[in-house]
Amino acid sequence: MANGKNGNGGTDTKAALFAAAYVKHNCNGVRALRSTGHKGSPAVLAQTASRMLRDHKVLDALDQYRHEAGMGAIEAIQRLADIGRFSLDYVLDKAGDFDIRKARKLGKIHLLKSITKTVTDGDGWSKTQYKTEAYSVLDALRLVLQFHGLLDNELKHRRPRDPRELDEMLHTELLRVHGTEEGTKRSLALGLKVAAGIH
Repeated sequence: MANGKNGNGGTDTKAALFAAAYVKHNCNGVRALRSTGHKGSPAVLAQTASRMLRDHKVLDALDQYRHEAGMGAIEAIQRLADIGRFSLDYVLDKAGDFDIRKARKLGKIHLLKSITKTVTDGDGWSKTQYKTEAYSVLDALRLVLQFHGLLDNELKHRRPRDPRELDEMLHTELLRVHGTEEGTKRSLALGLKVAAGIH
């Protein structure tokens, strides 16, 4: 990450160490410097930290930390959204039996909380049965709405007058979080009634 090699063949270890310590100590530059072995008064260390926070190597390292933390949040909310969209169509065959091959092929196996396989052997035959448990769709939807600020006290102030207004609120949040193209695709997938070209 930040402790890669610079253009002169050396390593940016000072920048990487300071950036890691700065994040660890909740953006307290003085504590970050003390934890990496720097000595001096708080005033001197504050000046040093201020100077280091203008160094492009430190800023690059901090950007990388921010990027990694942001990706974690985005991945978490996407995973919750996948659970919220769960459908039995992902895991059942035409006869209504659990189809593990179909679930794997569609990439939906991770939406199941547990799968128990039982094989019953008879006289010259065997029968395989699966018992499955999915994650709670309602819990996932509640957390997604909470993440977007559409629950609890805020929802009381933003309660829509009609279903189209709720669709518009959700569509706006999807565009904000995912950008225009991906947000519009997600609005289409959810069937939001918000604009021409969106059902």
